Amino acid sequence: MINEIRNTVLYFLSKDGRGYLTPLEFNSFAEMAQRSIFESDFSAYNRLIIQQSNRLTNGEFADLPKNLRERIDRFSQYAPLSKSGDTWTYVVTDVHRVEGLTYNTTDVEEVSKLDINKLNNTPLVSNSITYPVYTRVGKDFRIFPSSITTGVEMYYLRTPVSPKWTYNTVGGNPLFNPSLSDYKDFDMHESCFEVLVSKILSYAGISINSQEITNYVDTQTQLEMAKQR
Repeated sequence: MINEIRNTVLYFLSKDGRGYLTPLEFNSFAEMAQRSIFESDFSAYNRLIIQQSNRLTNGEFADLPKNLRERIDRFSQYAPLSKSGDTWTYVVTDVHRVEGLTYNTTDVEEVSKLDINKLNNTPLVSNSITYPVYTRVGKDFRIFPSSITTGVEMYYLRTPVSPKWTYNTVGGNPLFNPSLSDYKDFDMHESCFEVLVSKILSYAGISINSQEITNYVDTQTQLEMAKQR
């Protein structure tokens, strides 16, 4: 997808001689665009869920909350936790957002630090592995009851892998080469194609101070927002 997106971006920029992006500039703007879309998907999903609860969305193929959830779910992962002292930690380095913990096949409920002491002083809860709870301690977790020592997993959303358009220089021009070891396609769903193009063009328009490109991007952004209403 990354080569098609770059070709599309360059087509708009080269039309009427508006400008050009070097591979370094494109890769920089591509990473910024991907990060922006990834973050905006969460707030967009929240808006769609509210609309769905108010019966303002449709089902089947037009089920927008479901479609956007699938776009986000591609980043879902599980990772084991290990216990060190009275806290549990993870070793994976691509964590963007922790969604929850499980103990064997049981969900571990998150509770606030203000409530944890009350729960631990409740006999029916404090010693029951059928009702495990946890609280956050920085990046780590404290899980109760303390008799749990293994079998804990973390469900999380990972950070998208940074895209990189790789190339060889042929005749003074960059020629796309996806076989290079540092090549990375966009880590996004195919449905993000148009919005990725628009985002990259918006950064390019600012970079080369092109009002025409900025106007085009504003129009595409409005259309994209209208789809989510």
